[in-house]
Amino acid sequence: MEIKEQAAYRSIFKATSIFGSAQLLVILIMLIKSKFVAILLGTAGYGINSLLNNPLNVILSITSMGISFSAVRDIALAKSQNDISVFNKTISVYLKLLWGTGILGCVTVILCSPLLSQWSFNDYSYTSSFLLLSVTLILMSFSNGYVGLLKGLQMTEDAAKVSFIPSLYSAIITIPLYYLLGLDGILPAIFLTTVITFVVSKYYARNIQYGKVRLGIREVLQGGKEIIKLGFVMTLAGLLTQLVGYFIILIITQYGNVEEVGLYNAGFTMTTMYVGLVFSSIAADYFPRLVAICNDNIKIRGVANQQGEILLIVLCPIIICFILFLPLIVRILLSDSFLPIVPFVQLMTLGMIFRAVSWTMSYIPTAKGNTRLFLTIESVGASTYLLSSYLGYIYWGLEGLGYAFIINYVVYALVVYSIVNRKYKFFFTTQFYRILLFTVLLCSMSCFILELSGLYFYLSALAVIVLTFLFTVKELNRRVSFIAYLKNRFKGKNQA
Repeated sequence: MEIKEQAAYRSIFKATSIFGSAQLLVILIMLIKSKFVAILLGTAGYGINSLLNNPLNVILSITSMGISFSAVRDIALAKSQNDISVFNKTISVYLKLLWGTGILGCVTVILCSPLLSQWSFNDYSYTSSFLLLSVTLILMSFSNGYVGLLKGLQMTEDAAKVSFIPSLYSAIITIPLYYLLGLDGILPAIFLTTVITFVVSKYYARNIQYGKVRLGIREVLQGGKEIIKLGFVMTLAGLLTQLVGYFIILIITQYGNVEEVGLYNAGFTMTTMYVGLVFSSIAADYFPRLVAICNDNIKIRGVANQQGEILLIVLCPIIICFILFLPLIVRILLSDSFLPIVPFVQLMTLGMIFRAVSWTMSYIPTAKGNTRLFLTIESVGASTYLLSSYLGYIYWGLEGLGYAFIINYVVYALVVYSIVNRKYKFFFTTQFYRILLFTVLLCSMSCFILELSGLYFYLSALAVIVLTFLFTVKELNRRVSFIAYLKNRFKGKNQA
């Protein structure tokens, strides 16, 4: 493999490991914090915390118009052009937009605070709480905005720190608050968490060098037109996804019961949180990397194939361990009463292979700024998922929703591939298909092993795990000199 190509793989793997480690730490902190909240505040505290946070997050997602993500494209593009005037104006426009969306969110909460209290708590007793928390919308707007800025400039390590450090400090400060004040500590805990997140994100964004440009409202709107347009489309796509999720819950409620709704939510959350961790880790670096080369289809093809290979190689051992040891994982993270989700989650986990294939391609239209095509693709995916989920649950219950997840991403991958192949001359390489085939074979073997029991199961599971380990190490070593990387890290720790 050429040195230049190996450097590209190494960069991808480094970004994945950095963001993956940060996200894993965030999840661990969340689990510890949730445990303390459950002990110190009980179910009532859990409920109040959710009823205060959820409306704020919904309003933030609407009023922010998705610009913290959409601006990543414009910032990465401005950086790649090496034009300081364009770069300065892009950053200045972006920061002005953050002020605008933050104030819009704050004002919305102030105006709606009596309604939010009534809708959430069936009375007006929490109106003052929502009024006090309205200012957090400005802070959250900038916190998310600074993360988008760091990602757009591919400041990977700083962006990862901003996702992890606030969670740690928040847990350290809020847990004693809950202990000392009980339910009265919820409001200051929410406020302090927002302030901490803002301060940390502001701290890591302080070193970004740019020249401030004085802009009027018209210039900001004109300069931020593409950011707002893409952000609006991303918001619509997000709302579409949430709507499909809501309809699936309604289907389960209509044809099943509330208990199965709880099982579905637990299984879906577990899969997207732990297995889906890899996707969020890679996306932080992948999207700005694509944007920087968005006008060169050949380079896009190369980067997308490299990203897809690394994604499948990293996912393979995670999927297999999840499939083989899911009953144990459910017992540790939840309880025996949640064991009925095992077949559903195993199927959903298997579907992550095809999600990886489609995910690799789905960023290409967005990176090129083709918002209409992106929304069309997402609409097709949402429709397929809703229809397959309806039929799957009607005929096979909760397990059928797992089959629906697989069917959705197989169809979605085929649709996206046909579009990007025709429009951008994209295709997967033989090397990518080889990795995909081997991943599918290993994961399928782990599914067949589930039919075994006793010693046969453990011996077969061990054989597949060893084979997967050898496959992963070999493929990573071929691309990023993985063994040498581990030796250097180990040697560095010993010397220290």
